[in-house]
Amino acid sequence: MAGDGHGSVPRHTTVLAIPSWAVFVAIERHPERGARLRELERIIDTAEQDPTAAIHEIQQIRKTAEAEAGL
Repeated sequence: MAGDGHGSVPRHTTVLAIPSWAVFVAIERHPERGARLRELERIIDTAEQDPTAAIHEIQQIRKTAEAEAGL
């Protein structure tokens, strides 16, 4: 049973993970969106250019995915 103290995942952790999982699924449901998100993450990780536009686009992708997931 979740959160029973016997090595299971605490209930609050599971509840918090559901919205993240729903957003992940909503993004990956559209392969081009998932690919673009990974490309934007690479832009930020490499720090070779100003990440402002990439951050803004990631926020828009997440906002769209959250709406699709009903969050």
